[in-house]
Amino acid sequence: MTLAGGGSCAQIGAVTKDGKILPLFHEWMAARRIAQALSDQPNYDEESDEANAADDRKLTRAITDTPAEGAAGLAIKNYTFRHLADFSRCSDAAALSSDVWHDTDYEGHEDARLQRAILEDVVRLMPELAPLAAAAIEGAGHAEIFRKAEAPLPL
Repeated sequence: MTLAGGGSCAQIGAVTKDGKILPLFHEWMAARRIAQALSDQPNYDEESDEANAADDRKLTRAITDTPAEGAAGLAIKNYTFRHLADFSRCSDAAALSSDVWHDTDYEGHEDARLQRAILEDVVRLMPELAPLAAAAIEGAGHAEIFRKAEAPLPL
């Protein structure tokens, strides 16, 4: 994968010592996108769905079990964790949806603010995740969740 600045994720892995987890993450992204494209086909069947789900679980476990050795590895693990909690489908199966915060939409929920801040930090640590996280960070309608979270707590 080539980055906007001309570098590659492989170069980031070499710099951050996360050369093991980065290829797994790329494989996970590709597998999710392929599974999504296949599931859109009219002849897609339950057997194919089960095989794709098994592949997804295998790659997710590999990411989980691979020790992060730097900021990129931690960013990948955090992003993958957030993705597992996102049950909404979007046009890119590897991306977070704007509905990722659905379980945090209630008055005074400080976790919502922290979760978004962590995701923003993840993107700062690994900028190539920005397009995948954009809808979650900038999602329309979710500013209200964070305004509620920033409201003073009742004493």
